[in-house]
Amino acid sequence: KSLAGLAASLFTLKDATRSGAIAEAALVREEKRRAIALDAASLASWAWDIRTDIIECDTLMSELFSLPRSNRLRARDILTAIDPRDVYQTETRFRDALTGSDDYFGEYRVKGFHPPRWLATRGRVIERDGDGKPTLIFGVNYDISER
Repeated sequence: KSLAGLAASLFTLKDATRSGAIAEAALVREEKRRAIALDAASLASWAWDIRTDIIECDTLMSELFSLPRSNRLRARDILTAIDPRDVYQTETRFRDALTGSDDYFGEYRVKGFHPPRWLATRGRVIERDGDGKPTLIFGVNYDISER
């Protein structure tokens, strides 16, 4: 009986390992598909951990804001790149989204471009802490200058 139980346990473990490998391969395929879609649409994707103020992003994000090429930015990096005429409105809309609905949408100019470079941001609160405060936001940025 104990050999049969051991064999069954090994089979279950092997099956679970195989299932895990299949799930991991599916996740890798999904990530590649997502990357192609973002690239085709010229979307810069990002995830902002509000607690650490670290924005993990693709390098297109830093290019859109004319910042040094990086996959890690901070909110203040973004705010300093926004045209001063649009900073207050951008901060206010973002703060409203964080305290109210989970979705954010904003349009603003990036300073230093003539004619102006206009960007749009769409973001969504993904996680909140026990007190209901946002901790993680996912989003995309894209150039709308041609509109």
